[in-house]
Amino acid sequence: MEDIKVFLKDNYDNAIKLKERFKITENKEWDAITVLAELNVQLGHFSYLISKHKNYGENGRNINDFGDELSDVVLQLISLCWKLDLDFQNYDYNYSYIKFENVAEAILSFNTVYGQVSEKVLEIKDYRHYKIRYGYAKEEDFLYFNIARLFEIVFSIAYDLDLKLSDEFKKMILDASKFLDNYEKRKTPKFYPVVDVHATWLVLNPIQGCPKQCKYCFLKERGLNRIQPITLVSPEKAVDLLLSSKFYIEDMPLCLFSQTDAFSTVDNIEYLKQLIEILMEREIKNPIVFITKCKIPEDFIDFIDKYEKQGHSFLFFLSYSGLDKDIELGVNKKIIENNFIRLSEKGKKIIHYWRPFIPQNSKKEDVKKIYNFVKKYCIASVAIGLKTTDDIIDNIEWDALKDNRKEALQSDNVWNKEAYDYLWNDLANNKDYPIFQTTSCALGYALGQPDRKFFYNTDICINCNNCPTVQRNRCKEKYDNFKFPEKKYIVSLIEKIGKNIDIDKIDFINRTVVIKDLELNFNEISFLTEKLGIKIVVAKKENDYYWNTSINNATILKI
Repeated sequence: MEDIKVFLKDNYDNAIKLKERFKITENKEWDAITVLAELNVQLGHFSYLISKHKNYGENGRNINDFGDELSDVVLQLISLCWKLDLDFQNYDYNYSYIKFENVAEAILSFNTVYGQVSEKVLEIKDYRHYKIRYGYAKEEDFLYFNIARLFEIVFSIAYDLDLKLSDEFKKMILDASKFLDNYEKRKTPKFYPVVDVHATWLVLNPIQGCPKQCKYCFLKERGLNRIQPITLVSPEKAVDLLLSSKFYIEDMPLCLFSQTDAFSTVDNIEYLKQLIEILMEREIKNPIVFITKCKIPEDFIDFIDKYEKQGHSFLFFLSYSGLDKDIELGVNKKIIENNFIRLSEKGKKIIHYWRPFIPQNSKKEDVKKIYNFVKKYCIASVAIGLKTTDDIIDNIEWDALKDNRKEALQSDNVWNKEAYDYLWNDLANNKDYPIFQTTSCALGYALGQPDRKFFYNTDICINCNNCPTVQRNRCKEKYDNFKFPEKKYIVSLIEKIGKNIDIDKIDFINRTVVIKDLELNFNEISFLTEKLGIKIVVAKKENDYYWNTSINNATILKI
């Protein structure tokens, strides 16, 4: 067994420095009581690894390293000494190896001593009545002796598991330091506007931030993933902001909570219900869209029934790519699959959001498996590649993506070539199930409307989208009856978003509006595109927070 005194001499101060750094993650000051609670948490993690009863695990938790979990236990023991002002690293104790029948017996022994230590700390902090303990010259001697026994048990366990805790502990400190470095960078979230307009829909985001940790998530670089969702305004205020927004369009699909997952927490779901009730009370008729990877409760499905019966439209975009939890941390594929089944049984409109396609989910058999499952339940699939930022590129294990960084950042989205070719050259030829590259086309089909943008008869429409005949006929009728909008109307829309333009700077070329000598943010381009139902060519402002799309003429990159 390792020499515990040497270990403490080498690691004690570094452990306390690490705990000091963790203050940036804590909303309240920790004391000995909270450390005891955290010690119990870490012991639970280790016990989970030892236990044969894996059904007691917690979904989405990455608990799989014996050395890391034992190191966490040691960290909390040192932290407890620190919070109790014990000079433990200089405590003279004759440590020795303890032979247990198995690790489970060792954990029970640890719990026995841990309970005695906890009882004494609760007495010191006036949570329990005082109890005389015989055989100790001073009361603190009881704590010194029993904490030493806890160290002795932990190091005996490590020895039996053939772990060198000095090495494991240093690795844990390094990993924790990296986590804290990243946490400091994203400590102050950069929020998106509460009301905005994206390529396909209006968005209303009074709550932002997601507890999940998908590696391809655009929220990461703004400090909005791996956090408890943050409420920015009340439901009432959110609706007021929506209706007063310069971007509000009465019949445009409205996506709720695109900068969180609406169903990721109980609080999110409760807020969502309140928000929908207010939207309905205010007689807002926009079709409502939800995007989720989380479990949709039965009572929420029943909740929207009454509003559907009143003529309101709700669409569920279920994001399901087949990626494993090492990429979609905190996401449970079985829960997503169950959403498809339950929503379908209740007659809800489901669109499968199939994204992204990266090497880990792009093999032919992986794509076919997803396709065969979702087509049983969905109106259609929307298949989209990876939206990129520098942070996303750095975070994804895909060498070809890094090699093509510049082109990826300029593209609409990036596809694994194998998946792209199989999906669009093979699966999309099956006319029994619609697959779209363009989300607005799928929405139009689901709502029984022609595409609200300009995709009919384009390359995507002709050569990619597997679009039912009934939908193509809707779009063709709109296309055949096309008329250019009046230039005065375009000027009025540009003025509505706070810009000025001379009418002679507007030209019409091949069903396209060309606007010269003007720079717009993407949300402004999307607003104009939606209002006019026509392609717009205009300069896009640099450093816009919104990614590229086909709306601003970006194209797909296949690698």
